[in-house]
Amino acid sequence: LEAEVDVLADSVARAEARVSVSDGGGELANPVPRPELMEGLAGVTEGASFSEEPPKLAKLPLKRRDDRRLSSERAQPVWNHMFFLLLLVTLASVEWILRRRFGLR
Repeated sequence: LEAEVDVLADSVARAEARVSVSDGGGELANPVPRPELMEGLAGVTEGASFSEEPPKLAKLPLKRRDDRRLSSERAQPVWNHMFFLLLLVTLASVEWILRRRFGLR
């Protein structure tokens, strides 16, 4: 893997790393269907297991959900608020004034 950063046609940084990729081993070691495992999983999760490949859509137990919720989430960095900038500048100014008053450098 190789990466290079260029700014205005000048090479700023260059990095190189060796990467080793291997198969997971366990999951793909024996990829055969295990119906008893699927039935056990379906029983624990209150689901259904089908033995035919693929199952007919008419046999699928579709549950209608009436409780629909809409939510929205918006992430905004703290530093995008003017309040925090003013707080930071105020704290730095107070520290500077106190250092000057008490003769600290």
